[in-house]
Amino acid sequence: MIMSNTQHKARLERRVTGSTNRWRLPKQPFSGDLLSLSQMCKALSIDFEEALRNPDRLCISQIQKFFFENFKNKDIQSGEADVILECLGFKWELHQPQLFQSETLAKLYLKALAQGTTHPLRELEELLRAQSPKKTKEKSPAKRIIISLKINDPLVTKVAFATALKNLYMSEVEINLEDLLGVLASAHILQFSGLFQSFPENCCFLDRDIGQSLRPLFLCLRLHGITKGKDLEVLRHLNFFPESWLDQVTVNHYHALENGGDMVHLKDLNTQAVRFGLLFNQENTTYSKTIALYGFFFKIKGLKHDTTSYSFYMQRIKHTDLESPSAVYEHNPVSLRAARLVKYEIRAEALVDGKWQEFRTNQIKQKFGLTTSSCKSHTLKIQTVGIPIYVSFAFIFPAS
Repeated sequence: MIMSNTQHKARLERRVTGSTNRWRLPKQPFSGDLLSLSQMCKALSIDFEEALRNPDRLCISQIQKFFFENFKNKDIQSGEADVILECLGFKWELHQPQLFQSETLAKLYLKALAQGTTHPLRELEELLRAQSPKKTKEKSPAKRIIISLKINDPLVTKVAFATALKNLYMSEVEINLEDLLGVLASAHILQFSGLFQSFPENCCFLDRDIGQSLRPLFLCLRLHGITKGKDLEVLRHLNFFPESWLDQVTVNHYHALENGGDMVHLKDLNTQAVRFGLLFNQENTTYSKTIALYGFFFKIKGLKHDTTSYSFYMQRIKHTDLESPSAVYEHNPVSLRAARLVKYEIRAEALVDGKWQEFRTNQIKQKFGLTTSSCKSHTLKIQTVGIPIYVSFAFIFPAS
């Protein structure tokens, strides 16, 4: 059947994708063409199954990997910057390969790229193609994009932030002791995991002469409260703490898991308890968080009864009652013990007329079960006009 095209819409542009000259329509990124999708995923090292579920979302981590692998041995650009970062009242000139080492800046860049064009995926493809080392000679000037980042952390000074950005371009950067906390804070905000690769590999910061005076301060940290393996790996990567400290934390976690959650290495609730908290603001009438530890799950909760009356408590919950139980099974252990002995204390603080009001329960030992009568802790009830209220739940699992 022949159809008249006298009133057809403007012809859609088709684009070749991949080595076999497959085509697709830019406004419909993959158009059901599984071969072109597969080829694009292979080029960018993107998981094919994930792309099928979210064809319009390109993984930033894979783009970061692309820039790292293709430019890690290349000289730093001396030409005009591709990106202007507005932050802390200054304008910082950056280049794309270095910018993509920071997850925060990469997200801001891609967001700006999407806002400035009706075809963000096309722009991204052209960006990646233009940055390819094989295309260096025919590379066209990239469009300069302006991005903005607001930072309210008082630790992040201009010097500390500049040091963090400098590390995007250099493998070794000297960090002054007085700027250390600011650089750490900048690294966290930028989500720049490679920042401290420049620290001495054979000696952690606290073992160096410059860090010896700070050891008593960091010994007060409750590193055993870090229960996620990936978070401990981040600390190892920073090379800030002695390896023996982190090894002991890992050993204690394994020991507790093997013994049904018993924290035999912790005795003093005041100085060794694992702590979780709530920040209860003016707009909150009820607020809760779910926490997981050694296969046990608790909900810490706050309730506002009237303008000055509040109550706080914790409650053990079944793993099957969680919002995403399948995700829990995949990433967390699950204990089937019917009862868990817990030693705990609930505290609340609020600032009133420039003075801190403090409220607390006694230190309580209680067996938490899964029935209605045994799953809930004692309740801390307070009266205060102070807002916000800082609430902490401190507990350990004694041997049982």
